[in-house]
Amino acid sequence: VSLRLSDVRHSDNGRYRCYIPKDTKEYFVELLVAGLDEGSSGVVLDCKSTGWFPEPQLLWLDREGNVLPAGPPETSRGPDGLYSVSSRVTVEKRHNNNFTCRVQQKDINQNDFFVVRSNCSVPVSLTVVLCFILIVAVVVFVWKWRQRKLSQEVTHIPYRSAL
Repeated sequence: VSLRLSDVRHSDNGRYRCYIPKDTKEYFVELLVAGLDEGSSGVVLDCKSTGWFPEPQLLWLDREGNVLPAGPPETSRGPDGLYSVSSRVTVEKRHNNNFTCRVQQKDINQNDFFVVRSNCSVPVSLTVVLCFILIVAVVVFVWKWRQRKLSQEVTHIPYRSAL
């Protein structure tokens, strides 16, 4: 079972369901996408998956598949007897990072994973677009203000008759 999310955006927030028809089992991954402090050099990644039995293992992997050092995952067992597991890891913010959160059960060879990509070009392009829109809005405002001022001056020109 796999869930791979690429180019994750804020609109991707939510719960993802992975269903295995053969075993009539389903697993869930909760994805939370949040904004970051631009001054920070680290990024906090959060991974949560529910609906597991037996208790799963959660690992964070870098682009090359190396296990990242992270604190122990939080595991809880619900009233239905199924396990939920979650973990956070802080990584250095780089242009094209890829990270994987892998939730797996080694004994029965089941796993669920998703990839988190870091892409700095989105905030830069968004900033450029917003600046462009702001500049256009200021130009339109100044132009309309001048047009209104000129039309007021034209209507207030005193009439002089030539005698």
